Amino acid sequence: MSDYNPEFWKNAQYSTLWKKHFDNCNMLKNKLIEKFPKLKDSIKEGHAFSDQWLRFKPEDKSGADLIISNPADYNVLVRVDITGSHKIDPSIKCPIWVRPDKIDQAKKQKEPYWFYCVYKSKICAVDVETALKYRDKVKTVIIKKDIPEHYVEIPYNESISEEKFFQKISEYVDKIPSKIYTKQTYFK
Repeated sequence: MSDYNPEFWKNAQYSTLWKKHFDNCNMLKNKLIEKFPKLKDSIKEGHAFSDQWLRFKPEDKSGADLIISNPADYNVLVRVDITGSHKIDPSIKCPIWVRPDKIDQAKKQKEPYWFYCVYKSKICAVDVETALKYRDKVKTVIIKKDIPEHYVEIPYNESISEEKFFQKISEYVDKIPSKIYTKQTYFK
């Protein structure tokens, strides 16, 4: 038996999938800023926005890709993990798959947490509460390189459309003041 390699998945997938995930993260960030200009200075980028091989403890590797904060008090309003597949589309017969470690990481956060799912020809979203209802429905599949992968199956009809996801995000954006007072503006 070989030694444990903490970089195993990175070596198995990095070169082919990282760029696509990076593009999906940028796509969502740009859509959010276009729809909600207030977010320009309120979005923090997670691990996916680096092209470097970053080292994290295993429990920290599944963090959110985008974190939206209130710039007035720096409190996190919502976290978003971008996931999905460029090979399939979910449907009534084909569930959404989210890695169990991502759901476990999301469960630890006190703020609202969403999985924004980008597929071949559609985009949908699932909140962590919905994902947790199916946490025990883990499916093991072999998709690439004869490596077993584990996913939680979430029925597609439990997801919301991208449009409804943006409506949910607008509820968080509404909590951001329209004008942020700095020392310079406050003491004029």
